[in-house]
Amino acid sequence: EAGMYAVPKIEMDETMQEIRELAQKIRDKKTIMKQEARLVKNSTKPHTPRTATAKVRERSVNRLEKQMSQLGVDLESKEEAHYKRTRGRSKSLSRPPNKKMRMDSEPRARSMSRPPRDLSGVKDPVMRQKLKKVAHKAISKKVGKKGLKGEADRFIGTKMPRHLYSGKRGVGKSDRR
Repeated sequence: EAGMYAVPKIEMDETMQEIRELAQKIRDKKTIMKQEARLVKNSTKPHTPRTATAKVRERSVNRLEKQMSQLGVDLESKEEAHYKRTRGRSKSLSRPPNKKMRMDSEPRARSMSRPPRDLSGVKDPVMRQKLKKVAHKAISKKVGKKGLKGEADRFIGTKMPRHLYSGKRGVGKSDRR
């Protein structure tokens, strides 16, 4: 064919063929892994409501000591044990205490949102459909009457625009003042 380059045929021996197949398998595996990761990412996020209470810790020093004492191991004697170390408070202790949350008080009810403007003043869905139909008819009537310009109406500008052709000499390059 005209205008096309002749692509040279590359001779591939068995090792090259195996490398190509392996590379393709790796690419396929990578795409599958990416898709699986996306699925996992989208589906495994924890959804915690704002009203949820804080989770109680399952592991604690007291529980560990209790379980070990049941097994017959005495942990209370070792005061410098690693699990008994605590981290010091980093914030200043002299700050005034924050207001406590009132758990027993009743929350206020949420105020009503304003209805969307296209729904205000319409009593039922049947009436809404009717209004939509009437509005659509009115708009299409206006467009039909005015005969607005569409993309099919082509525009041919002035062949010799005055501001370009007035007062210029007609020979050679001196076509500007």
